[in-house]
Amino acid sequence: MTVKSFGLAAAALCLLTMAACSAPQDQTIGASDSASASPTVSTSPSTSLPSAAPTVVVLPDVVGMTAVNANGTLLAIGLVTSVQVISDPTVDTEQVASMTPAAGQAVAPGSEVQLVVLQPVAAASSSASAGA
Repeated sequence: MTVKSFGLAAAALCLLTMAACSAPQDQTIGASDSASASPTVSTSPSTSLPSAAPTVVVLPDVVGMTAVNANGTLLAIGLVTSVQVISDPTVDTEQVASMTPAAGQAVAPGSEVQLVVLQPVAAASSSASAGA
């Protein structure tokens, strides 16, 4: 959008603040309405405005990661997590077994992702029960 009849100072302010100017579109900025060669300033926002925050976030696949790494990955893209820990004697290391919503789903920033984390049974617990 370009603006007409605001004078150069007002047009520069409009350009710098990217405020909506009340002049009609496709007109030029000049000190008067004369047909003399006056500078033209474009206030087109296509390259000047910062990009808006995303309206959706696509969930990465965090299954198989540790709970700490999965949580960090999801927090870094603006999501929150809830974690359910399940003791599992068949796993050697802590790992995310599932996530809801699933990887690849689009969700709003700030959405909650539920993680189910399998945690190995502590060696002390299993040896104490084996000796009993």
